[in-house]
Amino acid sequence: MAGSFAAADGRRRLFLRRGNGEKALPLPEPPGQEGKERRGAVLLVDGGGRLAGLAWLEGDGLRSLAVRAAAWNGRRWQAPSWVSRPGPGSQIALSGAVLADGSWLLAWSKFDGQDDEIVWSRRGTGGTWSPVRSLSKDNAVPDITPAVTASKGGALISWSRYDGNQYRLMLARFAEGKWRDERPIGPPGSLYPSFSTSENGAALLYLEAAKPRAWAVLELDAAGRVRARASVPSALERPVVAPSAAGEVILRWPALAREATARLEKVQ
Repeated sequence: MAGSFAAADGRRRLFLRRGNGEKALPLPEPPGQEGKERRGAVLLVDGGGRLAGLAWLEGDGLRSLAVRAAAWNGRRWQAPSWVSRPGPGSQIALSGAVLADGSWLLAWSKFDGQDDEIVWSRRGTGGTWSPVRSLSKDNAVPDITPAVTASKGGALISWSRYDGNQYRLMLARFAEGKWRDERPIGPPGSLYPSFSTSENGAALLYLEAAKPRAWAVLELDAAGRVRARASVPSALERPVVAPSAAGEVILRWPALAREATARLEKVQ
């Protein structure tokens, strides 16, 4: 797990733990903090469950954050690198994954002077980051809150795009070094995607903000095609998608000791 806290010296620093529950062990911060704030940390874990690195946002305020990353060698952090220097506007909502080839893929929302756009960078196995690029063609509407997950042959990304009236969930897949098949995947009012694994691929959790408010789960294959869908009406905050029997999905709110089960309906 990763988070941030206000330290006694006035800076915002990261706290990091590896493991689950009672077995979670603290990790040191990467060295060389240059900004007043560190936040939005993303632990980068490979397919074997091994910690590969960390990415985070760093700067002197929410409108001047940079994207930084550091590799973990099993004992300590290597020297942090700059993925994206501070820009003229905000860089927020960082997400990332370790791909099957060992490369790292990061995506985040960056203000381009007019609105927020989804941008990305990839760290090759040699340790060099690619130039930051936009995921989509430039548009005049905000794109926000990306979520990234590794998949067979590459990665999947989901985010929300404003359609002029409401935000709507989008999806694209990363294959052979390019983003492909960008398309809407959720109804109007679909927000805040996050990925988890499922038996058949990836489970994509998101909020349906239209009344009645609900949390929905899409079961996706490696190419991002929707295989099944489930929905649980709820006014509660984000749940955890828990392992369940075939054909069902369980949503849990651990702090409230509550859960709900829904049947996955196949999508043709």
